[in-house]
Amino acid sequence: GVVDGIVIASTAEDFQTIKSQMPDKFPLVFMDRVLPDRNYDSVILDCREATAKMLEEMIGNGFRKIGFLVGLPQISRTYERGSIYQEILNKHGIPEEDRGLKLGEEIVIGGFVDSDFANRFMHKIPVVYEPMKEMGKLAGEMIVEKIEDKNEKFSVKALLCEYDSNNFYRNQ
Repeated sequence: GVVDGIVIASTAEDFQTIKSQMPDKFPLVFMDRVLPDRNYDSVILDCREATAKMLEEMIGNGFRKIGFLVGLPQISRTYERGSIYQEILNKHGIPEEDRGLKLGEEIVIGGFVDSDFANRFMHKIPVVYEPMKEMGKLAGEMIVEKIEDKNEKFSVKALLCEYDSNNFYRNQ
């Protein structure tokens, strides 16, 4: 069978390798990645607001030592998450000294949930939920549109993440 288009969810640092193996104008949609040249369609997650809410609530509940778990350094969303973390902590004048502390007493940890599997382990801490199923569905719709329409324009569509404290502060 012939492949008409590809939806790519990759953690590769360098997309030149992928690009070099694709014919020109081959329909591609990237999931949760925006390439530097922006010459491809992407479905991304916008977690800025949800992440800021999570951090603001931690600080509002008296926590000054806030750990932050992020993903692979080469991924655009890891950079985005790190910059929000820095931005909110700086805004509140909080120094980064949070090693070797007691979880839930001296330090609070927030996370990102991108699957039902992860959800089972993270339902007791504040989390930002990532709508992965919706992202997959939207990427599927975009690649079909790209294949059928041969649309030359590139678009980046964003889905909003949601914050849930999981009643963490009530249980303290």
